[in-house]
Amino acid sequence: MFPGTPVVFCGVNNPEAPDLVDPSVFTGIQEWANETEDTLSQAFKFHPETKKVIILSDTTPTGIQSFKNIERQIKKFSDIEFIRFDSSMSMYEIEDNLSKLDEDTIILYETFFRDSTGRYFSIPQGVSAVTSSSNRPVYTMRLQYLPYNVVGGKMMPGVLQGEAAAEIALCILDGEKVENIPIVEISPTQYMFNYEQLKRFGIKLSDLPEDSIVINKPYSFYEENKGLIWGIIAFSIFQTLIIICLFVNMSRRKRAEGDLKRTVTDLERSNTELEQFAHIASHDLQEPLRTVSSYMELMKRRYEGKLDSDADDFIGFAVDGANRMQTLITDLLAFSRVGTRGEPLTPTDCETLLSQTLSDLKVSIEDSGAVITHDALPTVMADGSQLAQVFQNLISNAIKFKGKEQPRIHIAAERKDSEWVFSVADNGIGIEQEFFDRIFVIFKRLHGRDEYSGTGIGLAVCKKIVERHGGRMWVESEIGQGSTFYFTIPSKATGEQL
Repeated sequence: MFPGTPVVFCGVNNPEAPDLVDPSVFTGIQEWANETEDTLSQAFKFHPETKKVIILSDTTPTGIQSFKNIERQIKKFSDIEFIRFDSSMSMYEIEDNLSKLDEDTIILYETFFRDSTGRYFSIPQGVSAVTSSSNRPVYTMRLQYLPYNVVGGKMMPGVLQGEAAAEIALCILDGEKVENIPIVEISPTQYMFNYEQLKRFGIKLSDLPEDSIVINKPYSFYEENKGLIWGIIAFSIFQTLIIICLFVNMSRRKRAEGDLKRTVTDLERSNTELEQFAHIASHDLQEPLRTVSSYMELMKRRYEGKLDSDADDFIGFAVDGANRMQTLITDLLAFSRVGTRGEPLTPTDCETLLSQTLSDLKVSIEDSGAVITHDALPTVMADGSQLAQVFQNLISNAIKFKGKEQPRIHIAAERKDSEWVFSVADNGIGIEQEFFDRIFVIFKRLHGRDEYSGTGIGLAVCKKIVERHGGRMWVESEIGQGSTFYFTIPSKATGEQL
């Protein structure tokens, strides 16, 4: 895509990667280390009675490559019996076997995203199922597993790889030639452990390797700093309420404009001024938010794992609140810019647009196992980037709100009179009829944030984009029967020309 442009990669776990790229263009950090050997060596010190190790590693592409790496590192442990549990077993069989382990056995969790039944598991689901069914310690080399009752191990944190990759990128920007910067074949690693599991299995902190990081470690910090913590949380909530009140008032004003029957000129001027005000207000609010977020991230890095569990939780709440507010402001800016930053409507090939959108969503589609089909799509007068955003939001929602069955999504378009009627149909959880209008209102959510992520602004953005093109948007659905979202685009451009 960008011929001759230097590329710095990280997180590649293929040992042949250095031989597959052009060294004059590519360099970076290879996800390759002796983390498995180090983790097991430390585990055997903690549990000298160990004679068997159960390895959880599925047969997905990631699992296959990871297991090859594990096999390379366990050869030195000739007196230990290694048994692999992979995708040929169901999670039920795995849980049953783990519940019967002897005292001379430990578990090494690598990757397990799919079992023999074809069922997919998220990281929390897979790790929690294993740790809850076994009374033996579970070790891992992946940082993202650590919060789910795993003892710990020698980790390859993405942040360390990212920092190393960033240093390489700075060298290139300073004029260093790519071919003079060799690929880093040994990834940075860090011993990390979960205090609660160390305590559960009688492992002393003094027995840990030097410079180990321990999470969930109790520390009397909260009582000394609860005023500061609650002050930051209150400030974050106050800023969020200001933003919500601002845009709720904006929505009410737009609905009231029809009743006031103002002239077209007055409506256009009012909407333009309101959107400009929303943009300026949101932009100005980001500066103090960045300050709060930066200090909270600094506090988290400096004190996490050194505090008691309550303090860690409250710092986590504050960081999460700041991050969610940043996302909220970003989404609000995107909403306000639909009508002010749009490109002129030009002939747009929807086939090509959909193909690009599916490419952007490739990881999400593969992870969910979604099957996406489409009929022949027309060329319409549209703002390509905005229409792509409509497709992306609707397909992402169809994947997010999937049912128990494999997600199936179908995109179609039908010419009716002077407009094209597009539809995006899925077999997801469905929507009750009483909420058909509500879901298109900004900030209106039908599910809690713990169930499904998001700010509740995506469909509002879609509706605003469609209306900017002179079209309409609606939904038809039944609970448990999936949903079909429809929107129209005039066969000849009649929307805004901004």
